Amino acid sequence: MNDPQPTLSPRNYVNVGPHGSFAPSGRLHTTPEDIRSLMGHLRTAETDRMVVHFHGGLVSEGKGIPGAERLIRVYGRTRAHPVCFIWETGLIETLRRNLLDIHETKLFKWLIKLLARKVAKYLGVAIGAKGAGLEPDAAEIEAELVKERPFDAIDLTRPAGAKGGAVPAAPQLEQQVQAEMELELSADPELRTLLDERREGGELLRDELAAPMATGAKGPVSIATAAAALARVVVRCIGRWDAGRAHGFYPTLIEETVRELYLDDFGAWAWGNMKDIAEQMWLPNGEELGPDSHPGTLFLDELAKLQQDRPGFIVDLVGHSAGSIAICHLLQANAERGIGVRIRNIALLAPAVRSDLFHAAVLAPALEQAPRCERLRVFTMSDDYESKDMLVPYVYTRSLLYLISGVLESDQVDCPLLGMERYLTQAPPYDHERLVAISRWLAAPDTDRLALSVTDADAPQGLRSRSEHHGDFDDDEETMVSVCRMIDA
Repeated sequence: MNDPQPTLSPRNYVNVGPHGSFAPSGRLHTTPEDIRSLMGHLRTAETDRMVVHFHGGLVSEGKGIPGAERLIRVYGRTRAHPVCFIWETGLIETLRRNLLDIHETKLFKWLIKLLARKVAKYLGVAIGAKGAGLEPDAAEIEAELVKERPFDAIDLTRPAGAKGGAVPAAPQLEQQVQAEMELELSADPELRTLLDERREGGELLRDELAAPMATGAKGPVSIATAAAALARVVVRCIGRWDAGRAHGFYPTLIEETVRELYLDDFGAWAWGNMKDIAEQMWLPNGEELGPDSHPGTLFLDELAKLQQDRPGFIVDLVGHSAGSIAICHLLQANAERGIGVRIRNIALLAPAVRSDLFHAAVLAPALEQAPRCERLRVFTMSDDYESKDMLVPYVYTRSLLYLISGVLESDQVDCPLLGMERYLTQAPPYDHERLVAISRWLAAPDTDRLALSVTDADAPQGLRSRSEHHGDFDDDEETMVSVCRMIDA
């Protein structure tokens, strides 16, 4: 059956193609003429405002189009003309599929049991009947892995930052664990075969673990190479726990295993590509526009002309998840190139933008008395709900933002994201100057810049949200009523 044709009007969306360009991609296509036609319409429209919504960049076109259609109806309740920026990456489907593909392989199941035993032993936590500091047996580990939230109780019994006993220093510990891992791996003939032949999960291992082979072939993984990689996973898990940067026992174990063994085939490339598009759509255009030109830049240029013709015309921005990254790059392009678009309100929903980018794009200019918008409000989950939001039950038992922070931002483990409350505590290890400044700015009295879901029933109008999952915010009635109140103010 053919998919139904989208009912979106070109006046209500801007489709961004590969590399942030006008190049066609999928069923929707935006041309320079479409953007100019939209602005021409708004020159004579009765409305004096526009709301521009940036979706998360995480969904496929098949899901993104119905979402945009729904949001157009929601914003239709306001006095603003709605426009949705749409780009298709399908990242969320990629992440879930890859997590499940890895999790269901025989090799991964074997390795994760082994890693859980070693991490528990050296962290000094108790699993099953074994006491703290004793290595649990396979049956005790398997009993945890059949739970929807494996090892969840460990998060409650061992505070972050607490030492787990007489653990050797990292270099000595790594050598010790590597020797133990070599014994474990060598003792199982079937496991040796999976590594040698790269099958039943072995084919998914990153190529750096394999011996050089002919182009296109996947070489075998030696016991010594595998043992060294597994030892690094154990040491990093312990280091993160003792530094207060763990995301829970099992999520941290999954994150470090994926980073060390599987990242090539996991999805970091898709996340990086999505972030590139969020930035590239605002790159400068030449005099002649073509498929390689950038729709975001033309949108800003034409919007600046519209505001010159209609000085009181209001522009509000809403960004969900990775849409917040696109908004930060929009603000930078608008300011640094002197385009001159005036932004009134910005609402960020569960923002996936890195805290350092937000600080550079929004906070630093505001502190320097050159604010890039009149008002900004962040709607996101409290850490209690963030921790309970399972991306993939049984497999990755934290939210999408936790996974981005722990894996996809590959240059920094436990990378601070604006939408995660854990980075707003101002306590070590999150007492970096930038994080403290962001936390204080969001919490400044009488500014109403932060709404942590789930909000109390008596929360002020415009600061309410009932979202319990990362993907809920732009579909949550309370949240969107709050956003629409900002737009109609």
